Amino acid sequence: KAMQLVIVMALSKVELEPIAFSAAISACEHGGQWQRALQLFSLMVRRKLELDIITYSAAISACGNSAEWTQALLLFTALLHGKVQLDAMACSAAIGACEESGAWEQALALFAGMAESKVQQDTMNFCAAINTCRKGSAWKQAMLLCSMVAQSNMELDTSIFNATMSACDDGNWKSALWLFSTMQHTAVESSAITCGVAIKACRKGSVWEKAVWLVSDFVQSKVEPSMMITSAALSACEACGEWE
Repeated sequence: KAMQLVIVMALSKVELEPIAFSAAISACEHGGQWQRALQLFSLMVRRKLELDIITYSAAISACGNSAEWTQALLLFTALLHGKVQLDAMACSAAIGACEESGAWEQALALFAGMAESKVQQDTMNFCAAINTCRKGSAWKQAMLLCSMVAQSNMELDTSIFNATMSACDDGNWKSALWLFSTMQHTAVESSAITCGVAIKACRKGSVWEKAVWLVSDFVQSKVEPSMMITSAALSACEACGEWE
């Protein structure tokens, strides 16, 4: 209710500080009200209030969360041509907006632009870009991004492996299993998602023996065999006619 009051006040003629507008836009972001977020953002511009990186990021995320990636990119373009210093948070918000709509080419362009703008890239940015590739069935680009993380000073973590494996699962099951095998030789721990994706890859490759072995291995590991893992293994056996 407090945020609703701020939004009402912001849309009226009551003079509010920029921080109040930013809070209201953030509330719109979490409430899925992207149109109202843009309305508040435009009002800030008309009132010549100071726009900071938090305001831009919240407005971009509000559009992205509602799959309005074109509006998100328009805001990001305005940010690039403004006086506000670009940061990783705003870039992640813009890439995430593309992810929601599967606009992986635009996401990769934004990702490449980070380096050109000398914005520090982190695992969150990489993961967002890889997830966008997954939704766009661009597994080769996902693998390339994963290799870039491996060659950098950043550590490959579970989220990067899971995102890349999921991207490959739709287009190249062998690469998904190769990534899983590589992960097993690192200090990165598997999760239930990792296990599920690996078993799905076994199903697509008709290698049911591998799927059964994975379930057995997971039971002996710290990963608790969830319903998703069990269902994936059963589907792999069923697809290969190994119902017994």
